[in-house]
Amino acid sequence: MPPKKTKKTAGAAKKGKKVTGTVVNTEPKVQKGVFVKDVAVKKAVSELIKWKESQKPDKPQLFDDDDASLYMQLTSVKFFSKKQVLKPTTVAVPHPVHDLENEFKVCVFVKDGQIDADTLEKIEQENIPHLAKIISASELKGAYKSYEARRKLQKEYDLFLSDESLITALPKLLGKIFYSTSKLPLPIRLKTKENVFSVTTLANQVSKMINSVHYVAPMGVNLTLNLGSVRQPLDNIVDNVQALTQHFEKQPLKTIQLKLLESPGLPIYIAEHIFSEQDVGEEEKPAKDETPEVRLTKFEKGLVELALDEDQARSIVGRKEKKVNKLKRGKENQNGGDSKRRK
Repeated sequence: MPPKKTKKTAGAAKKGKKVTGTVVNTEPKVQKGVFVKDVAVKKAVSELIKWKESQKPDKPQLFDDDDASLYMQLTSVKFFSKKQVLKPTTVAVPHPVHDLENEFKVCVFVKDGQIDADTLEKIEQENIPHLAKIISASELKGAYKSYEARRKLQKEYDLFLSDESLITALPKLLGKIFYSTSKLPLPIRLKTKENVFSVTTLANQVSKMINSVHYVAPMGVNLTLNLGSVRQPLDNIVDNVQALTQHFEKQPLKTIQLKLLESPGLPIYIAEHIFSEQDVGEEEKPAKDETPEVRLTKFEKGLVELALDEDQARSIVGRKEKKVNKLKRGKENQNGGDSKRRK
């Protein structure tokens, strides 16, 4: 066992003697970045469930919305993006935010000629979990051209993915019915490094997207993420919140809140210091007024004090004001001449 030096070191420090050897720093470590406590997340979710229960109407509703979605709202000091971004960002989370126990269906859009009959048969044999439909661009132009067909397609599937080479053409092919909702298609890679379509790559990409949270970085300071159902296991929510918080570690966040669609937001993180010393500029000093002032000499002040009446004192000060006004006019004429020469 190594010799114990802790007591000698501490004693030597008290007496002011020179200390040799290793000194253990016992000061508490300061937590850097964003730190969210698990208990804060659990408490917020519990209160939101209570709020949801209190909002239930006495009469039965036509649609049951017990599976209320939980949202994570982030407010930042700086913009999440300095320019307009169209491509969604994918963040892997420990637990899927989708309800996979019920029938969860994924639809994939591909380019024309990318999948032939043989490849389609291989995909069916692979039996990729949750992959329910593959639609080509020509089918979108034909069978799904009408608004009603697109609306039906949008409601039929839970998640839409697209080959990344087709993603820029989809707004025109799918229209507003898709891009005004949260079901906008997400880009995925379908080819290997050798530029060959791969069934294995397709399966991996579908699995990755199901187990991720997606967002489009806004040119603003507010961002909302969908965490899935508030009824999912509480530990799953905590793990996902921590994973997302770590993703935004470098973003100067002010607050993080959890909320339901219509509920108030409950904060789980509030920054102690919103701005650093570098963000705060130096205070501007007021500009000096260089306009000539009426200043009397000691002799002139003495004359004013010795003046027998106000008229005599006013005449002394008046002579000084004339000199000051003469200086002002001279300065104005000089400035006017300079401006004319510049023109």
